[in-house]
Amino acid sequence: MARLWTSYVQSLESSPLATKSLTAGFLNGLGDFTQQIAFENRPYDALRTARQASWGALIPGPLLHFFYGGLARRFPGTSMKNVAIKIAADQTIAAPIIVTSFYWMTGIFQGMPLQEVKTKYLETFWPTMKLNYQIWPLAQAVNFAFVPVAWQVVYVSGVSLVWSVLLSAKNSENQSK
Repeated sequence: MARLWTSYVQSLESSPLATKSLTAGFLNGLGDFTQQIAFENRPYDALRTARQASWGALIPGPLLHFFYGGLARRFPGTSMKNVAIKIAADQTIAAPIIVTSFYWMTGIFQGMPLQEVKTKYLETFWPTMKLNYQIWPLAQAVNFAFVPVAWQVVYVSGVSLVWSVLLSAKNSENQSK
């Protein structure tokens, strides 16, 4: 286990974007897997998990790598003011982009017609953002105040394990309507 951890840390240092993207993908897939196995009373859908993992690797991993790096350069340090600015930026810029991309990408990956994806997105965006605001501001306060920049996407990916269970549940709830 120690060897695996050492390899991960080395990968994070040598290939930060790829490592963060793959971590986000893996943990989003694991969140969907957990949602399906633990909370749904239907057969496991591996393709759905693959869609969730793909979205995690393609959108939040790379987006947050660059976004958090930019925030750290523009608002360095962990003063209360800079942490508050980073949280506000995350919740008003990154969070809506991530939620929007989630519903559009998963709908497109499912082969839904674009009008149906749009309808689902419009019905689900604000309820999802309300759920987001119950979880992420506190998680991001910890992230921006205590987690080194190089590890922030990894930390968020860990919190996203729980978040992706909730997103997967919300997405699945809308599919069964």
